[in-house]
Amino acid sequence: MLKTQSQFTDLASTLASDGIPNDLLNWMTRLKLLIGVPFHYLVPSEEFLPPESIRFFYLDPNWTNALADGALSIGRHYNGDDTAPPTQHAEMATGAMANDTTTMNQVNFRRTQLKQPALEAGSNALNTVRTGFLLNSEVVKGWKTIDVAGYPKGASPYDYENGTIASSDVASLTILRLVRLSDKVMLGIFEGDLYELVLHQPPEAIHFGFEQVFTTSQGNKVSKTLRVPTINWDDPDTQYDADSHQDVEIDTVFADQDARVLDMMALSQGLGAALHTAGVQSNPDIAAPGYYQAHPRDDNYKNHLLASDFALEMVHGVGLVSFINSNDSQESEK
Repeated sequence: MLKTQSQFTDLASTLASDGIPNDLLNWMTRLKLLIGVPFHYLVPSEEFLPPESIRFFYLDPNWTNALADGALSIGRHYNGDDTAPPTQHAEMATGAMANDTTTMNQVNFRRTQLKQPALEAGSNALNTVRTGFLLNSEVVKGWKTIDVAGYPKGASPYDYENGTIASSDVASLTILRLVRLSDKVMLGIFEGDLYELVLHQPPEAIHFGFEQVFTTSQGNKVSKTLRVPTINWDDPDTQYDADSHQDVEIDTVFADQDARVLDMMALSQGLGAALHTAGVQSNPDIAAPGYYQAHPRDDNYKNHLLASDFALEMVHGVGLVSFINSNDSQESEK
């Protein structure tokens, strides 16, 4: 145990020349990412994070610095019988040197978890702003591989949708920590100021589906967003226009609507007819594909879609929820 002022001074000099032990830096990094901090320190009451709720926060650097300060203060008030009160030289040197290093280590913490190469110190400007979210929901339990992305203002999908930036300008924030604190609670911490948070189902949740399935009283029908080529069906460079063909109704698709049993031939023919109409409306040259009117075996196969085009039309993307950090009520409701 250090007892004299000279011993503390020597320790400070040693730390200044040799650097801080990696174990200590790693421990401080984890501490500033709230690893090991009791949950009731983060959420002192259940009322702050009720079931099926999400809360956003800024991580106050004064709070994390105080946390680290307390951890580094062991022995600060030691006063041996044969020495003057010990100085804080070593402690101050350790804290000052560790600050930038632990900030950089926070950036690399998750990169190490994902087996990505670490960023070198000085490779980019250190962003000391830390923001994040706490989610308490059955979603956390039900979707084990839920995808999370955060974006700053001026580089978010929401900015792109509003036409203020180009698609190439969309850039996500670095995730510093993403962890399930329980089977229903998830914590995320980002480097930078979080403006838009996007949560969506894992990619393996992609499936066939409809926009809406009508009730029996509404008729034997569904609605579907169609993907219509902008050039023609056979051009490998064609793009598909879905924005102009939202919620197109397709009739008589169920063999048993109450049991939700589809008539696959009727559905294929209904899709083909809807695509033909949509294509003609857009451009007569890109009406239904050439095999649309074919009947290779008998009339039961007339007006069919090939399996590849049927799959293209039926595939349904994963569910997505986007939260916007704004005081504008219209933006907040997205």
